[in-house]
Amino acid sequence: MFYHIYTALATKQTDLKTLWQLLANALDSLRAPQNFILVLLCALFAPLNWAFESLKWQTLAQRVEPISFSKAYQGVLAGLAIGFVLPNHVGDAAGRVMSLRHDHRYESIGAALLSNALQLFVSVFGGFLALVWLMSIDRRLATPATFAAASILAVALIFGVLLIWKKHESLLFLKQFGWFNKIKNFFQVIENYHITEIMRALSYAFLRYCTFSFQFYFLLIVFNVQLPFHTAIACIMLVFLGKTLIPAFNFLSDLGVREFTSIYVFGFFNCPPTAIVLVTLSLWIINLLLPSLVGVLAFWKLK
Repeated sequence: MFYHIYTALATKQTDLKTLWQLLANALDSLRAPQNFILVLLCALFAPLNWAFESLKWQTLAQRVEPISFSKAYQGVLAGLAIGFVLPNHVGDAAGRVMSLRHDHRYESIGAALLSNALQLFVSVFGGFLALVWLMSIDRRLATPATFAAASILAVALIFGVLLIWKKHESLLFLKQFGWFNKIKNFFQVIENYHITEIMRALSYAFLRYCTFSFQFYFLLIVFNVQLPFHTAIACIMLVFLGKTLIPAFNFLSDLGVREFTSIYVFGFFNCPPTAIVLVTLSLWIINLLLPSLVGVLAFWKLK
C-alpha cells in the first residue's frame, strides 16, 4: 500500500516540498470565508461523528447493562485509543467492553461485535450503491471484475439482512458446531435484541456514515479537488468500503489504508494524488488522532 502511494506521487514528480507547498496553499486559502467555514464544520463534525457511534453503543449495551451517554462516549474513545495498536477493530470492542462493569463484560462482547457489524453493513451498502452508480456513468468501470464485486456485495447484504432477521435460527445453526459452543455466551445477547433496537442502532450507524462522508467532501473542496458532487460522494463511499474491508494490521490505526484506497479510486477521475493524500491525512488527524488522545484519558479513567 505504501509502495503504491509512493509510486502514485513519484509519477506526478511529487516530493515532500510539493506536498508542503500544497498544504501551505490550503492553509492560505482558509482566509476565504467559504474554506474557513468548511474546515470548521469538518472539525465540529468529529465529536458529532463519535457521538453517533456512542449512541449506537449505548443502544446496544442496554441489553447487557444500562449505561449513560457519557459512559458510552468514554468507552468509544477508549476503544479508539486502543485501536491504534490493535488490528481489525479489536481495540474498538475492547474499549466498549471496558466501559461496563466487570461481571457483564463477557456478555457485552456480542453487543460490541454487533455494533461493528452494523457499521460494516452501512459501509457495504453505500459501497454497493456507489459501485453500481459509477459503473453506469463510466464504461471503464463496467468490467467483469466490478460486476463480480457488485454481485458479491449484493449477496453479502442479503446474507446480513437474513442473519439479523433470523438471528435465532442463525444461532441455533451455529450451535451445531463444537467450536461455537465454546464462545456462544459471548453472542447470546444478540438473540435478545428486538428489531426496533437494531434499526435504531442502524440509523445511528447511517448518520455517522453521512457525517464522515461530508467531512471528506468538505476537505476535497478545501484542497481544490474538483469533481461533481455525486461523483465525489460515490468515490468517498468506495474509499470507505475499501477502508472497511482491507485489514488494518499496521500501527497507527488505518493509516495507509485510506490513502491507498483514495489514490486508487480518485485516480480514475484524474484527481491529483498529492491533494488526495493531504485530504486523507487531514481527515485521519481530525477524526482519529486528536480524538484518540482524548481516548487515552478515557482509557485510564475506565481502569
